[in-house]
Amino acid sequence: VVLSLALLGAVLGFLPYNFNPASIFLGDCGSLLLGYMCVVIILMLGEAGETQLMVAGLIIFAIPIIDTLLAIVRRRVQGKHFWDPDAKHMHHILKRRTGSVKKAVLSIYAMGAFFAVLGAGLGILDLLDLIQIRYIYVVFLVMAAVVTWIGWRMGAAEKIEQIT
Repeated sequence: VVLSLALLGAVLGFLPYNFNPASIFLGDCGSLLLGYMCVVIILMLGEAGETQLMVAGLIIFAIPIIDTLLAIVRRRVQGKHFWDPDAKHMHHILKRRTGSVKKAVLSIYAMGAFFAVLGAGLGILDLLDLIQIRYIYVVFLVMAAVVTWIGWRMGAAEKIEQIT
């Protein structure tokens, strides 16, 4: 709990300075450390035997998981290496559709809030014994299946576009 609260305080203190126009940037090292710490906290739940809470924690971090899964599936369908760069990440698509960086960021914040409420809500419902554990796994698997399907469609559409 102490580690989680310290991390939350650091991120909330940094966030106003990183909003567009940003005066400071997190960078690769900061984002990797932040991601590592979050995964360590989530995996500690699994180590304690609470795998359903670990899955609920992964739902909270759905945005980076979705973006990574979309990129891997999309590139696999296209026959490219998964490390090949492209401009099809979630933030690129949202920036093109909304027309501005601020609107794209606010859209990602809204999606992040939705997944945070969903994951935390499922975890709380589990702790209060108001939901069966299997429903948490079902939500996670359905989300993974939908994202995989979307990634496959994106990759197939781009492959067809390259052929024509």
